Amino acid sequence: MIIRCTAKLLKEIGMTGKTPVFHNTFNTLGDWQAHLFYLDRKKNVIFCNDKTLYTLVAFQVSREQIRDLGGLLRRELGKTLIEDGLEGKLIQKLVEEVKDVNFALTNSRTVVGVMVYHVKNMPWFILNKENGWSDEKS
Repeated sequence: MIIRCTAKLLKEIGMTGKTPVFHNTFNTLGDWQAHLFYLDRKKNVIFCNDKTLYTLVAFQVSREQIRDLGGLLRRELGKTLIEDGLEGKLIQKLVEEVKDVNFALTNSRTVVGVMVYHVKNMPWFILNKENGWSDEKS
């Protein structure tokens, strides 16, 4: 599976220089695009699926969590699918497919545009504490 990252995110996970080129993989959801952004001076990662544009956000993540980007995607995917009411067996299948993760540069301006749109609309999370945002997390 491939997580296609923006240059900012690749730098954060320690991948500098030229990244290898990977072709799309064949699993149920396909590949993901990811971007690092800051909200209230805290690091956050947004993931967007290439096929469906299904979007996940990992708020207030540490550098260690970012360096385990595959694990972060698995955790957020499982949590979000549970919140969306999918059945357990399907969630387990989709989360288990997020393994053997490779990283590459983003390759879809459309998907990156969707992520940028979502990021621009994120500041309301700071105002609405019921959505999981807390100043106490680090």
